[in-house]
Amino acid sequence: MTHLPSIIKDFIKAANAHDSQAFIDTFAEDALVNDFARNFRGKEQIRNWSDKEMIAPKVTFEADKIIEHYGDFLITALTDGNYDKSKAPDPTYLDYFFTVKDDKIVKLIVIKNKEKSANQETILENNKQSVRQFLSCFSVGDVAGAVALFHDDATYWFPTLRETTEMPAFAEGLKWILSRLDGPIKFKIGQMVAENNKVTVQLECFARTVEGIPYNNLYHIYFEFEGAKVKLAREYNDTAHVFKTLRAGQGEPVRHR
Repeated sequence: MTHLPSIIKDFIKAANAHDSQAFIDTFAEDALVNDFARNFRGKEQIRNWSDKEMIAPKVTFEADKIIEHYGDFLITALTDGNYDKSKAPDPTYLDYFFTVKDDKIVKLIVIKNKEKSANQETILENNKQSVRQFLSCFSVGDVAGAVALFHDDATYWFPTLRETTEMPAFAEGLKWILSRLDGPIKFKIGQMVAENNKVTVQLECFARTVEGIPYNNLYHIYFEFEGAKVKLAREYNDTAHVFKTLRAGQGEPVRHR
């Protein structure tokens, strides 16, 4: 087991306590911090960096792996806090490279952990593929296959109903849509964005109702994943077009509870 120098332990403790003075006290006067290719030299620059990007957003630091290499220390840490996470993987793992001399940190390099980030990119792509699979199943009338991509206790919000439905009602809603179509529904997928556990997709559909009315709607659907399956989804579309086509002569929407 790798034993960390006490000064690095003090660094972690101060970071997690959001203690600005204790944090800066772990560095040598002429220390260097390189944070994602940005250099901060000396305590004044390091304090400006840490107060703004570590202390104020209450960044936390949980060591996941520790390696000693010729007197230097690499800590892969789960990093969290109140910062902009829109472009950060979830969870975020960073590599911290420490050089210690005379019981002070003289150099700290912070970079993204590529292995953990690669795993996150795989998860994002898998989530996007699940959305594509959902649309593919629905387009060929495979309601069971579409619903199987959701957790049993997941919810789906339909704009025409203006309410959240649970999975049994969601399945009935999909079946009703298919019953109103004369043949399969085709989807043209536009922009799809995946961040953290969320996926949004813009798409256009092409179909005909049983009365022969063209059904050509635009959708924006938001998905939240929990693990490998969808936990929550919200659909937005041109509801006026729905009432002119799918619901033409159908009266008020039927709520499948």
